[in-house]
Amino acid sequence: MKDKLFYYNQEALKMRLLAIISSLFIIVFSLLPSLEVRFIFTEKYSFEGLFVLLNGLLVLVLSILDYIQNQWRFGKAIITSGIFCLLSISYYIVQVYFLKIPTNEEASEIELIIRLVFIVLASASLIIIGVAQLKDLDKTEILQSKVAGFIANRIAFNQQRSFSRFIIRLSIIATVISVAVMIITLAFANGFQEQVSQKVFSFWGHIRIQEKQPFKALIAEETPLIKNDTLADAIRKNPNVESIYPFATKYAMLKTKDDIEGVLLKGFDSTYDFKHLRRFIKEGRPLQFNDSTYSREIMISVHTAKQLKLKVNDRILIYFIRPDGSLRPDKLTITSIYKTGIEDYDKTFAIGDIQLIQRLNADSIKIATGEYKNEIGGYEIFLKDYQKIDKVADEIYYMDNFPPTWDAQSVRTISPNIFDWLNMQDVTRNVLIGFMVIVAVINLITCLIILVLERIRMVGILKSLGATDWTVQKIFLRHSLIITITGIIIGAALALGILYLQQETGFIKLKEDAYYLSEAAVKIVWWQVVAICAATLLVCFLILMIPSILVRKIQPVQAIHFR
Repeated sequence: MKDKLFYYNQEALKMRLLAIISSLFIIVFSLLPSLEVRFIFTEKYSFEGLFVLLNGLLVLVLSILDYIQNQWRFGKAIITSGIFCLLSISYYIVQVYFLKIPTNEEASEIELIIRLVFIVLASASLIIIGVAQLKDLDKTEILQSKVAGFIANRIAFNQQRSFSRFIIRLSIIATVISVAVMIITLAFANGFQEQVSQKVFSFWGHIRIQEKQPFKALIAEETPLIKNDTLADAIRKNPNVESIYPFATKYAMLKTKDDIEGVLLKGFDSTYDFKHLRRFIKEGRPLQFNDSTYSREIMISVHTAKQLKLKVNDRILIYFIRPDGSLRPDKLTITSIYKTGIEDYDKTFAIGDIQLIQRLNADSIKIATGEYKNEIGGYEIFLKDYQKIDKVADEIYYMDNFPPTWDAQSVRTISPNIFDWLNMQDVTRNVLIGFMVIVAVINLITCLIILVLERIRMVGILKSLGATDWTVQKIFLRHSLIITITGIIIGAALALGILYLQQETGFIKLKEDAYYLSEAAVKIVWWQVVAICAATLLVCFLILMIPSILVRKIQPVQAIHFR
């Protein structure tokens, strides 16, 4: 008999070790590329990788607890986690191999398949281990588990007035606030960063090609370069490139009868798609180009229009300084007034025809021969996915026919002040989310301790009737999970309701001069909402294991006489 018991214990020990190893495999391979976790709460973070990672961490903790206490306790949880991992991987495989959706994977296809196979095998082993655990449970343990669930539900939904009932409500409210604040913070941070970034990208493109000019300011004229149509066509063939347009800039003065204002005129040719700038136009229409000569139209900012007291369809004198130092006047019609909300852009730039700038920089011979049309300030490149800016910029720079004196730069490096400021928002966001998690956890721990103290006599009676420590622990853990899940559901619903209201009405206003936006932007990333809810549930469950251990210290005789 002793030999059989020893053999059984050894087999059970091996099964628990296998569960720990399987969970470690899942964690490791979910952290590798294909299900890559670069940094939490960024869009580069794979939803499938996050889900698999959370399940792996959960199973690892549960398996270690089983191993330490030498008991089967979490069979159902392990089976559920294994199934969720398999479903996540199946969803990923369907996306990649059947729907042909591109991923961030940079490894070879063989490496990807090996990683997926390991995760699938580890997930399947968890399901088998969980089923084995459930089979090893005797009827007494199953009945005690049902009793624990029944008592937990009775306590949770008890309508009698008590101090613990007030504490429970307080804990639910704290969880609701914490979850709601985390979801709202992420949505506002995502929306703010995306909207401001898109404003910059719409005005400048994602990548700029121009002559190498170290320490050149954004608002300075470029060194002219010769248009290279062969290179432009090669860049257009890059699958990540949406479009490429030539541009040039030239300092000018706008003059009315009473006022004068300096601007940097930015010129485009007839191939430019004004959909990028249309979002900024407050009045009027975009430029219209002529086939025979340059367009005598101009787009000015709201700031410039107010300074010079101008409106759409007004005519205005514009003065340029030629290379020889002479002034060249021209008269242009204002076709539109725009506002980006970025003060530096609105105070500095006007938009016109690139041919006007090209003619100003050319001599009479180039104008006569038409060679002036080949001189541009550079190219603006728009991408299909702005997250690949640095990668595509490097690809362009290292093209075989890319001139050695040219440079391909990300707009992030050209306009670092705005993007550095946006990146600083990540720190604030993460600190706030961490603080909310701590508040939720502390409230739940306090709630559980009060629940245990209020039910000490019940614990003593249950133990005296033969209930195991784990059965009693499950009563309070289940009760706590009911509180946590209630808070998470209400908190998520409240947050999504507020975010939807903001999207529809824009009731939260911002000072545009300071924040580049007139109202708070919202971007709901659904995997982040799921991650917050799942992570909150996981963290709270693991932390709540600590106060529930107090139950193991309670002696039945002392507990029954406790007042």
